[in-house]
Amino acid sequence: MTNQEKVQFLSRYKSLGTEVDRLAQEICRWENRKKALEMEPLTSGKTEGELDGSEQEICCLQKELRRKIREILFLRRKIDRAISSLKDSTQRLLCSLRYLDGLTWEEVAEKMYYSVQHLHKIHVKALAHMELDGEGKR
Repeated sequence: MTNQEKVQFLSRYKSLGTEVDRLAQEICRWENRKKALEMEPLTSGKTEGELDGSEQEICCLQKELRRKIREILFLRRKIDRAISSLKDSTQRLLCSLRYLDGLTWEEVAEKMYYSVQHLHKIHVKALAHMELDGEGKR
């Protein structure tokens, strides 16, 4: 696996996290819509179908959210193993902050007291030594 492919794999955790957050927010919006429908007086002309539609949408979104959460947990375990495969503690910390905590390069540099340029050098070495999906060390 090339370094670029490794970065794409490691970056998937952050994008999945964003998807999980978006789904959770969407569920909240639908639950609020359902509550609003339930609070309307019966004379407003609302039908049972409107409520059923809201409940169905919430149920579908919750299933999708559970699926995404399982996927992100599985991915996190794989990324944890990949980062743990690094012998250098500085490389492990950098990769954890960047890929698990989702920090920007500037934020990582501030936490680790390195320049962004120096972090990029450490990062390249970390990727070269990182084991993913059972591949051997390079």
